[in-house]
Amino acid sequence: MLLIATVLFSGVLFAQPIITQHPSGETVCSGDCANLSVAAVGGGLQYQWLEITGMDTTDIAGENDTSLEYCPDSGMASVVIVCEVMDSNGLSVLSNAANILTDSCLAPIADFTWTWDQQEMCFTNTSIHAHTVFWFFGDGTTNDDNLDLLCHTYGTKEIYYVKLHAYNDHGVDIVEKVLDLLGSEEVSESELSMFPNPASSYVNVHSNAQIEHLQLYDVQGRTVLERSPMSATARLDLVGMPAGVYFLTISSRDAKTQLRLIVQ
Repeated sequence: MLLIATVLFSGVLFAQPIITQHPSGETVCSGDCANLSVAAVGGGLQYQWLEITGMDTTDIAGENDTSLEYCPDSGMASVVIVCEVMDSNGLSVLSNAANILTDSCLAPIADFTWTWDQQEMCFTNTSIHAHTVFWFFGDGTTNDDNLDLLCHTYGTKEIYYVKLHAYNDHGVDIVEKVLDLLGSEEVSESELSMFPNPASSYVNVHSNAQIEHLQLYDVQGRTVLERSPMSATARLDLVGMPAGVYFLTISSRDAKTQLRLIVQ
């Protein structure tokens, strides 16, 4: 009887710690910190928080507490944090993993480009930081399937005002662009060239037809430069223009197209 009691007592005495509350994952904005906590029962408990990135595990130095303020490194998209709880007998247990995600927390910037063949327009979403997009085609029809690439057929050649609504958890942005289908057809790439691209101080545009109008947009849909060269070639001065992605609309008498320009 005494032997059985001793075995039972030893089993309780040397049982590993039991975690009663595991740390929870969080999504934090860039530059902010996540607050994690763990709770456990056992004797003489110590806590070692661990950072897991890929196949590497790193001790978080100086953290022997039930709570942790964890600040992800800049540029780190995600990291896994666990806590190892150890008792005075050297027994330990790991908590569940807490996945820490980093979000830019920036509002979206709506933008899109397009190509066309007769009345069929194909749109490409080029918005930044957008989780959801909603299309308004300007002829009374819409699309809310959150598509980044889609085509739409217009019944007649008219001027249409196309809108794109871009959403994320931090806001909404709307861009509207004018599509002039009156007598317009897309210019083939063999008839049009733009160089250098990427560009820094200037860009040259060459067309087989006379270029009547050039309009350069930034990613927010704002016009930053306009020219009416009335010739087959044009040179645009980009000195002082902020680096980024731009869209150049090139119009001739019977054709119009849009090209993507990167300014360095």
